[in-house]
Amino acid sequence: MARLERNPDDELVIEVDGEDVHLGTLDAKGMLAFASSFLELLEAIADDRGESIAFTGLRAFEKCGSLGTYPSDAELARQVALDAHKMLASRERPRGLIQKLDRVRQARAALPAHYRTLVKVRGFERPISAEPVSTIDELPYSMISIRAYVARVGGSRPRASFKSKSERRPFSLELSEEQAVRLGAFLYKTVDIDALVARDYDGNIEEGRLREFHPLTDDPGAWISWFRESGIQSWDDLKKDEDGGRDDGPQ
Repeated sequence: MARLERNPDDELVIEVDGEDVHLGTLDAKGMLAFASSFLELLEAIADDRGESIAFTGLRAFEKCGSLGTYPSDAELARQVALDAHKMLASRERPRGLIQKLDRVRQARAALPAHYRTLVKVRGFERPISAEPVSTIDELPYSMISIRAYVARVGGSRPRASFKSKSERRPFSLELSEEQAVRLGAFLYKTVDIDALVARDYDGNIEEGRLREFHPLTDDPGAWISWFRESGIQSWDDLKKDEDGGRDDGPQ
């Protein structure tokens, strides 16, 4: 049977770190119970959002002690992993997820005290807490205006996923139901978006909210207005702008 080719960046990893923690010394039963409870929590969070996610394959490897698996949707996995981190670190008890959260906390607390647990996917990394923490670091928000490809729209709490040449990885934004209906008409198309976003410490968009979007148009008048607003006077100016202002001289 041919081996399924997968993007290594899409792998979700549950990692245990600590002094003298290796595959050969892991508490196998405790680690498997912990990983299973955490994956079930991610599935439950996705279901609560009106979406679904599944995990297939299992890989154990060194980096202290790590278990890797592939989500059916890596970007959704990143989103629900962020939600899980916030819920586990909070004292709030969201209806419908209490038992799943308690199971993760119990499984985490049952691991040896010197273990440190993390979840990683697509460059995202967060600790998995056994107990609520006193404070959660709040990331600063800022406004952005970029051109992006609409990869997904939906969910019981609507979100949209985007890809943009100006961003190193896909990102997701919350939006209203009315925005979801309008944006759904442009699924798999490119739009200009205005959004309020928070970035992680590597500069990637971690979360945010869509403020407005603007469909691209073939109307020449719209292009003329865009040129004027951008301070572009000619096609040569636009080309220089795309090349980072580089002027290579006569060809």
